[in-house]
Amino acid sequence: MHNFMMWIYSFLCLAISFILDHEYAPLMPEQFSNQLAKINKLYISDNNRYSPISYKKYLKYWHYWAEFVDKPKPYDVGKVAQTKLEAVQNNALIGDALGFLTEDLTSFQEIIDNFPIMISDAENTCKMLKKGKVKTKFGQYNNNNLKQGKLSYSDDTDLSQVTLKVVERVNRKLITPDDFFKTISVAFTNHWYKLFSSGEYGYKGTLWGPRGYGHNTLNSLSRLRHECALSLCDIEEKYKEENKGNGGLIRSWPVAFLETNNYMDIVIQAMNQTLVTHCNPTALISSAVFTVGIYYSLNSTSTKYEILEKMKYIALLLESHFYKDYVHRGLVQKYKNYAQDADLVEKKFGAKKGIYTKDDIYIYEILIIAEEVAREGVHPILFFNNFIGYRSDEALAAVVYSFLSNNNVEQAILNAVFSPGDSDSMASMIGAFLGAYYSVYPNNYLPYIESIKKY
Repeated sequence: MHNFMMWIYSFLCLAISFILDHEYAPLMPEQFSNQLAKINKLYISDNNRYSPISYKKYLKYWHYWAEFVDKPKPYDVGKVAQTKLEAVQNNALIGDALGFLTEDLTSFQEIIDNFPIMISDAENTCKMLKKGKVKTKFGQYNNNNLKQGKLSYSDDTDLSQVTLKVVERVNRKLITPDDFFKTISVAFTNHWYKLFSSGEYGYKGTLWGPRGYGHNTLNSLSRLRHECALSLCDIEEKYKEENKGNGGLIRSWPVAFLETNNYMDIVIQAMNQTLVTHCNPTALISSAVFTVGIYYSLNSTSTKYEILEKMKYIALLLESHFYKDYVHRGLVQKYKNYAQDADLVEKKFGAKKGIYTKDDIYIYEILIIAEEVAREGVHPILFFNNFIGYRSDEALAAVVYSFLSNNNVEQAILNAVFSPGDSDSMASMIGAFLGAYYSVYPNNYLPYIESIKKY
């Protein structure tokens, strides 16, 4: 009887979705079970999800999502940007600022409890924050009561701007590409010193602060400045940690704007900027793969799935370099540019070859997973309950899934904002990727978000 009533209830939800013309209708019980079984097989790690979802909870979340997140057709595709950089930067900022409100919430229910009106209504959200009617988890440092008048952005935007400034120096030929690693290391450590000097990040400069910096990132930058480890060898020896976090991945999109005709320049410099704080090959490869995807979105007319194939190649190339006994080595050796590109990785990046072993899933396999769930139309609620984005590889999976699944930038950003976990990072990266591809952004949010501080 209970199952029959749930089926009737889901049928009524389905009818409502057709009336409102939502892109995603609620899943029927059998569809839900099939998708859940599919995604339960696709865990990247034991720690990449929160609590499992029942069908009853799913329908409850879907009602909220359909009202405040899903955008009925016809889509407002957004404002056409004057430049690609404007589109990428604005989408990344919007995703970051909106996601900063829901960051680190541990369930969809907690998001609903904290934001009964959802932040897709940015104007009303700002009013309610100012009046203290809604609060964010760590908002005492930034958004609660909205003392600054507008929504804050996080460390994701902050450090992306530092990366962008170094990229612009290369493009203006103020420094050579060979100086990129040293220059960006100095830029990051100088930026950390400004944070430390502000007094807002603790007496050691390693606390969360108003931008929500991760403790590991601040610790890495603090040690880097104090020990002056400004070479790749120094980084490898001093900070060889199992850090698979997404910090290097988040701030890597500006590297795609390097003025070059060689995608391998993008690969090398994306890894260089990541290496400053994240030495683990999972983090390095994730950053390179993501940035190459944005590079081809900016500089080619390739379809999304053609771009994905280029990203798969970079994953194969780099994994064959870093890992001994790499199980997919036979695949990458079939590419005509493999030998030449592998030589460039060894000469330009300089990391030792084949010194790592892999204890979990490869990035190449993650790209296949993201493609599979996108093609099968796995619902965003189910997907983002499993891929919460703190690790660089699962964040990459979320970005690729969203890139393939959405033709509307605002929709993709809001899907990530309405997700447990590292919602600001995922929404920011997803916005950047789709902004590069479509060159549009939803400008209705910008009046309620603080302007980017230039460095």
